[in-house]
This record gives sequence, structure tokens and C-alpha cells, in this order.
Amino acid sequence: MGIETFFSDIKSSGFNIHKSKLSDSERIARLLLIACLAYILVFRLGENERNSPLIAKVTRKDRMEFSL
Repeated sequence: MGIETFFSDIKSSGFNIHKSKLSDSERIARLLLIACLAYILVFRLGENERNSPLIAKVTRKDRMEFSL
């Protein structure tokens, strides 16, 4: 389940890697590496802020989000 969420976020839900139009395999590999590291960083930052009192100010009240 986690891998599908990761690929969705990398491809179209946040990082939009599919819009890069790269064709060189070395450049694609570097882009994926950077995107993976950025994903890990953002995930860790979100985990650290989960119990923040500011969460109530930025959380939507009209629907529940299930994405990581």
C-alpha cells in the first residue's frame, strides 16, 4: 500500500515527475534520486509536526485527507 502512495505522489500528486520530459537515463535516475530524497525529507517533517498545535489551523474541516 505504501509504495502505491509513494509512486502517486512522485508522479502526479505532488512532484509531477511525469512532466519533466527527460529521455536520458542518467538524468532520469538523478531526478528520481533527488525526488526520493525530497519525499523522505517532507515525510519526516510532516511526522515531526503531527502533534503541533498549528495543525488545526491548516487542516481542512470539510473533508478527510488520507494521503501520507
